[in-house]
Amino acid sequence: MNYDGLRDWLDKIGQRGELTTLENVDWNLEMGAIVDVLYREHPPYPPALIFDNIKDHKPGYRTLFGHFASPQRIALTLGVATPTAPQ
Repeated sequence: MNYDGLRDWLDKIGQRGELTTLENVDWNLEMGAIVDVLYREHPPYPPALIFDNIKDHKPGYRTLFGHFASPQRIALTLGVATPTAPQ
């Protein structure tokens, strides 16, 4: 593997511009709606999303969406050669 745990993996995809962090989002309807719109409006490979400081939850609890939604992130996770970008 080319990373040491989830935090390092998140740092690596963040450095590649494949991670977006959103704060103060409502867990009830907003999180799902944001993911739905982003994945329809940002083809073919939208960034992974971290929701932080989620409404009605204690600080420090975060959620991660779309972590395997690109061949590049899957390759990093599996420790294989990164595929080329789509044509």
